[in-house]
Amino acid sequence: MKGLKTIFLFLIFFTLIHLFGCAKSPSGPDTIENSYNYFVNIPSLGIDALHIRLQIYKPEPGDSIRLLAPPIYADNPWLEPTASNFHNVSVVDAADKPIEYVSDSVAVGLYKSLSISLPNCDSILTIDYDVTFNYVDTVNMPVPYIDNVSGYLQGSYIFLIPYNSIGMADIWRSNYNISVNYSVATNISFYGDPAPLTYFDNPYELLFSTGALNANLLAQGETGDQPYQFVFLPKGEAINPQLVQKVKEDFEIILNDITSIFNPFINTPVSVIFGVNKGGGLEGMYAFSILNPWENDSTGWINMILAHEVIHFWIGNRVGDYEDPWWKEGTASYLGYQIALRNNLCSDYFINRKLLKNLSNDSGVNAYALSDPEVRKYIFAQINNCESLVYDKGAQVSMLLDRRIRETSDSRTSLCGVLGEFVKEYDGKAFYRGEYLSYIKNLSGADVSDIFTDYVETIGAIPDTVLTENCTALINMGAFGDINLSSIKGDEKELQINAPTRW
Repeated sequence: MKGLKTIFLFLIFFTLIHLFGCAKSPSGPDTIENSYNYFVNIPSLGIDALHIRLQIYKPEPGDSIRLLAPPIYADNPWLEPTASNFHNVSVVDAADKPIEYVSDSVAVGLYKSLSISLPNCDSILTIDYDVTFNYVDTVNMPVPYIDNVSGYLQGSYIFLIPYNSIGMADIWRSNYNISVNYSVATNISFYGDPAPLTYFDNPYELLFSTGALNANLLAQGETGDQPYQFVFLPKGEAINPQLVQKVKEDFEIILNDITSIFNPFINTPVSVIFGVNKGGGLEGMYAFSILNPWENDSTGWINMILAHEVIHFWIGNRVGDYEDPWWKEGTASYLGYQIALRNNLCSDYFINRKLLKNLSNDSGVNAYALSDPEVRKYIFAQINNCESLVYDKGAQVSMLLDRRIRETSDSRTSLCGVLGEFVKEYDGKAFYRGEYLSYIKNLSGADVSDIFTDYVETIGAIPDTVLTENCTALINMGAFGDINLSSIKGDEKELQINAPTRW
């Protein structure tokens, strides 16, 4: 009787949170089958404050379940796992009977991850565990923490996730019904995921959930039907209020441009988190972190990063690839330059520095094709680093695609325009390359398969003559706003600014 009562109460509870959450979240599950429901409890601040409960519902008892424990490799700068961050684990069935699980390690990305296996398990399981952040700050990327004042959360350091194979794209992009319910003390502010309840379509989206605890609200507004807010974590250095106002004005232009092409998040605010990044930015599902603006940013580096990270809300996070590990960052990089340039929010520095960059001596470019599955491991690795391959060559390939699409369609559409429709159709899903190429051709008439054959499947740099020809054509079509090729080939002094190199 106790087991049946537990099942009955759980189903009622899940139905209620589903109904409550539909008004707050852009998408929710259609069924409770194969559901992973996370409850994040933060009753106070402090290093041991984070408690997680995962309730799993699956259609039939008896099937085994395998889970990866945090931290989980998620194709971005990350911190190597330690033994003490995931602990106090208990598993019970619907009758509160303890379930034994098997621990092992599997290679995901560059590191071994802890795996938990539950063989022949019940149809409803509850897993309780604690997460303790004890990482050392990195040079560029934000590090998750909860201290006695504030906190920064990333899904890849918090959540157990299901997996059926050890292929990284398969682990990330398998579809499940995922919900996260936050229970945070009333004296703690929370910015990021649409608390108290958020839905995700796959583990990758969950790994890029982001939250800031007890941050200070710097600014807020709405443009293009998309609300936003700037928050500051007191862990970082203070920002000049005048810079905040300038960034706010520029961000509204960027957001309005992007949401005119891509769907806004309905009523969910975009949260931009300052004070936790020492360099660059890190994307998230509903929030992203970014380095503090600085006085002498004459090139508009901040604006380019803002555009890049906002694009990730769709390109990479909600829609992903199975076969092209460069697509997420390469596409977002190109569109980030283009959007900032065409709105006069950055200088043509980025065309010379990135889109016309000679990559013939880059080790990653000379070791891997953009499509090589190994690239997922090495984007930010110290050995076999593929950062320039993915960001720079990937952006250059995107430039070639943009020109082909514009010319074939007589400028009726562009790469950005095609992607605006593409991500609506594939929202919450991943795609194979054939689907991407077919979509481009069907919408614009452009056959871009030769670009993939010549520059995605092939190791090595794109020739300078090809880059210059394509860039010149796009400039003449107004793709980058009011600039000309002679200006970007002129004085090189602007390239010597002291700007971050990773983002």
